[in-house]
Formats: sequence, structure tokens, C-alpha cells
Amino acid sequence: MANWICIYTLLVSPWLWWFYVVSALTSGLTFVENAPLAGVDALVMFVDMLTSLIITVALFIGGMRLRALRRSGTTIIILSIVVAVAVQVLMLFGVMLLLAMSDPIHYATKTVAVELIDFLAVIVGLCEAAFMVTALLWLRRNERSLPLT
Repeated sequence: MANWICIYTLLVSPWLWWFYVVSALTSGLTFVENAPLAGVDALVMFVDMLTSLIITVALFIGGMRLRALRRSGTTIIILSIVVAVAVQVLMLFGVMLLLAMSDPIHYATKTVAVELIDFLAVIVGLCEAAFMVTALLWLRRNERSLPLT
């Protein structure tokens, strides 16, 4: 599992981060520029990208420590995944709150291509979440049987 986490953080996560950035820049903000909550929408996008980058670095460090059979590796990985899930859930509730607080006339119009990019980003995010949950469950189940120092 440590190898898969390191492979994920070195080979997959940078491409996913690039995909998320490009899709966010392509699809744009949820609100039009002169909407009252447009700045909050941009802040949410920035925090999401920064959190993703920090979690990727933490997962890489945890994977390298786990490969070296250090107990801190599993702790770092588990903590990173829990923080990532917590931040994503809080951001989801924040976005839902933003959408509930805003007037529908302030929504930006989106083309079919942008909707398709957003759909693909959701699918990729779900696959990424499935990998994270699998790694978390595997580590919680097998942490005691690993020869960690």
C-alpha cells in the first residue's frame, strides 16, 4: 500500500491537480463577476486547490515514511486522509450554503462543454475519494500487523 500511495502522489496526483486547475479555469466561477458572492466563490476554489496540494505533499511524506517502515508513516497518511475528507465535506456544505444564499440571476451561464468538464471532474474526484478510502481502510485494518518501528 505504501508503494501505491507513493505512486499515486508522484504520478497520479500532479496530473489530477493539473486537471482540476485547468477544469476550474475553463469552467470559471459559479457566479457572474458582479455577483455579491463572487469573491467567496473564488476563495473557495483557491482553498480547494491549496488543500489538495498540501494533502498530496503530506501523503507523499507519509508514503515514504511507511516504505521505510516507520510508524509515523501510517499516522501521517491516516491524518492526511481524514483532514482531506473533513475539508471536502466542509467545503461541500459551504458551497451548498453559498448556492442557497445566492439569487439565481447571479449564476454564470455555462455551455455544454463546461458542464461535461465539470461532470468529468466530479467522476475523477469520486475515483480519487475511493482510492483514499481504500488506503485508509487498509491502513486501519493492517496497521498492527505491519513490522513498523
